[in-house]
Amino acid sequence: IKLIEYMSITCSHCKDFGEQAFAPIRDNYVNSGRVSFEIRNFVRDPLDLSAAILSQCGGPGPYFALTEEALSNQEAMFEKAKALGDARYNELLQSAPDTRFVGLAEALGLISYFQQRGISADQAKACLSNEAAAEALMSQTQAAVEDHDIQGTPTFLINGQKVDGTNWALLETKLKEAGAR
Repeated sequence: IKLIEYMSITCSHCKDFGEQAFAPIRDNYVNSGRVSFEIRNFVRDPLDLSAAILSQCGGPGPYFALTEEALSNQEAMFEKAKALGDARYNELLQSAPDTRFVGLAEALGLISYFQQRGISADQAKACLSNEAAAEALMSQTQAAVEDHDIQGTPTFLINGQKVDGTNWALLETKLKEAGAR
């Protein structure tokens, strides 16, 4: 059974879902070998894009853990974004494409946050300045809209079929209906 979650690191519902469901999905379903669980970024804004790039920066191995950590950092990230003010935020977004996400991530403390989780500052800056990585995430989001009519986050697919609802109780019921044990 293949479970896919389209999520945004800046989505409070995604954070809540992760807190409720990631451990039970892993412990009760993935570890049994009956369910595979994949998270796909659905990028909503530049802040989300910066965090998503950093969560993917270490490759597939640490991706899930880094995404889970980034979700738990949501409030601090929002506080720092608010403290920037609109003028500084817009100034950062108007900078050159190869520096805009580096500047934004530095201003929000994301580089040091991910550095504490195994992504070196140089590695983070290289990932954030990689325009192809940003474009790939934006393309993935557009493909989700076109291929699966994903309109918000979190949204789930079970074996390729979109599931209505965003809470763990409903999703667990749908997993069991699909044969998960």
